[in-house]
Amino acid sequence: ADATILVRDGRIAAVGRNVSVPAGALVIDATGKVIVPGFIDEHSHIGARPTDLNDRPMIIGPQHRIRDALDLEDPDWKDAVKGGVTSLTTGPGSGENVSGMAIVLKTFGSDLSKRILLEKGGMKFAMGPKRSDAYPATAMGVAANLRQYLIKTQEYVAAQKRWEDGGRQGAPPARDLGYDAMAEVLARKVRVRAHVHSATDVMTILRLKDEFGFDLTLHHSTEAYKVATEVAKRGVSAVVLPLGSRIGVTDDAMKGPFELWKAGV
Repeated sequence: ADATILVRDGRIAAVGRNVSVPAGALVIDATGKVIVPGFIDEHSHIGARPTDLNDRPMIIGPQHRIRDALDLEDPDWKDAVKGGVTSLTTGPGSGENVSGMAIVLKTFGSDLSKRILLEKGGMKFAMGPKRSDAYPATAMGVAANLRQYLIKTQEYVAAQKRWEDGGRQGAPPARDLGYDAMAEVLARKVRVRAHVHSATDVMTILRLKDEFGFDLTLHHSTEAYKVATEVAKRGVSAVVLPLGSRIGVTDDAMKGPFELWKAGV
C-alpha cells in the first residue's frame, strides 16, 4: 500500500514506499487502484484465423510454425491486454497428431520482432482418438503414428551424421523440414506441448517420453491427476485447463490441479 513503482526502459526497476522519483519522470497517479503483474497465458490460439490453426488432412506437420500465420490486427490481442494478459503462448490447434511450433510473445506492440520472447515455443502433439474418417482414428493409431515418425526422425538424423562423419563425400541426404523440426525435439532443444485429456493418453505420452527422451509439458491434463505420481517422477509439468464447454467438469477434475501439486508436479 502507498508504494511507488519505478519503470525504466519498459521494465520494473523498483517497488516500495521509499522509491525516489527521478527528475523528469512521467508520473501516473494510481491512488486507490490495485496493480498486479501481467498475467501469462500458457495455452492459447489467438492471433491467427481459425482456418489457419489446423492443416487437415495432414496428420503430422512439425514443420508448420504459427509465426507464419500470425495476424497483428486480430482483435483478440486487445482483448487479452484488457484482461491483463501481457505474455502468452499461442500455437496451432489439435486437429493433427503433430500440428507444429508455438510461439511465446507479448500481447501488445506493432513490431512483431520486438514482441517475440521465444520463437520456438514448443511442438504441439495431440494425443487421443481423432476423426473417424481417416487414419489414425484411435488412440492406438495416434500413438503408433507418433512412434513411427520419431523413429524415422532418428534415422534421418543418423543419415545426416554418417554423411558429415564421412567427410561430406557425395550428395548430402535430402533435407526434410518435418524431420529437421522434430530432430530439435529429440535433441531437447524444443519442448513438446502435449494436448491430452484421459489418463490413458497421459500414460501413452509418458511412455513415448521414456522411449525417446524429449522434454514434455502436459496441456489440458484433465485426468492427469489419476496418474499424478507417474507424471511427477518423470519431472513433467502440467498446464491444467478444464475446458468446461467441451468436456464434462466433475468435482474430481476440478481437484486435479491440487492432486498434481500434492504429488509434486
